[in-house]
Amino acid sequence: MNSKNIIKVVPITNNNFTSNEITIKTPINDNDSNFSHTGNYKVTSSSYSNNDTQAYNAFNSLSNRYWQCNYNGNNGYSKDPYTNSQNNIINSSFQGSGDNTTTKIEYPAMFSSEVQYIKGEWIQIQLPDDFIKEDYYLYNYSILTPKPSDKIKTFPTRFMVVGSTDGTKWEYIDQQNLEPIDTTVQRPIVFNVNSPNKYSYYRLIIIEMPPKNRVVRISQWSLNFLPYSTINIEAYSNLYDQTNHTCSDNSIFNNNLKYLSYNRSNPVKKKEDVNLSIDKNETTNNDVLLPIFCLSILAISIIFYNKKNN
Repeated sequence: MNSKNIIKVVPITNNNFTSNEITIKTPINDNDSNFSHTGNYKVTSSSYSNNDTQAYNAFNSLSNRYWQCNYNGNNGYSKDPYTNSQNNIINSSFQGSGDNTTTKIEYPAMFSSEVQYIKGEWIQIQLPDDFIKEDYYLYNYSILTPKPSDKIKTFPTRFMVVGSTDGTKWEYIDQQNLEPIDTTVQRPIVFNVNSPNKYSYYRLIIIEMPPKNRVVRISQWSLNFLPYSTINIEAYSNLYDQTNHTCSDNSIFNNNLKYLSYNRSNPVKKKEDVNLSIDKNETTNNDVLLPIFCLSILAISIIFYNKKNN
C-alpha cells in the first residue's frame, strides 16, 4: 500500500481539540488526495469523569492527556462501569451504570442481517458534513492508552468499532478480543480493517477491560482512510510479537511514536461476488497468485500423467 494514498483524518495535523468541537477553516495539505480537513468535527462520549478527561483528549496528538469514562459515586454513577475484578486472571467485564451505554448494531448485509445491542462505554467522532459525500473508507485505526498504574494494564481486552451515516443507525466495522497487553512502552497499536461502506460517524465501544480495572482511559484514537474502497491485504497478526516490530511506514501517523501493528481483521467476504473498486495503479495479490496457481496445477497434472504412463 502506497502511504501517500492514506489520509490521516484524526488527529488533525497541527490542530488539537480544546473542546469537543473544532472547526477547520484553512485547508490542510498533508496528503495527496483532495481531503483538506476543512469543516466541523464533533466528539461525544457515553460519559466522562471530569472536565479534564473529556472525550476530545483522545483525538489529539498528545500522550499525556486522555479520555476517562465515569465511575462509581461520580456524576450520578451508582456503580463502576467495569467489574474491577480483583485477580490477575478474570478480565473486568462491562456491568453497566449510565443510561447511554448501549449501542444498537446492524451488521452490513454482506455479513449478516443480525441486529445486536452492544453494551460498553464509548467515544465517537462526527466528521465534517462533506466527508461522507466523498469516497473515503476506513483502512486502519490505532489506539494508545496510558502506562500501567500499579501493574494494572490499561489497554482494552474487548472492543468494537462501528460506523454510522446519521449518528443513530450503527453498522459493524471491526471487533477485537485480546489478551491483556502491556503498554509500559508507549506505542499506539494499529488495527487494519476492511470497511466496504463509508460513514461520517465512527464509534469505539469498550466491552471489557483487563483485570483490576473499573474505568477505561484512551489517550489517542487515530483514524486513517483511503480515497477508494479496497480489500486490506495487510491482514496479519503479530499480536504476541512485542519486539521492535514497527508499522511498515511510520510517516502515515501523526507523531514520532513507533507503532506496534496488531491485526485480526480478515479481508472482506464478498456476497455474490460483490466487486470492490481497487486502485488501478497497484497490483493486487490475486494478479500474481492466479498465474502461479494455474501453472502449479498444470505441473502437477503433467507429473501425474507421466507416472501413470510409466
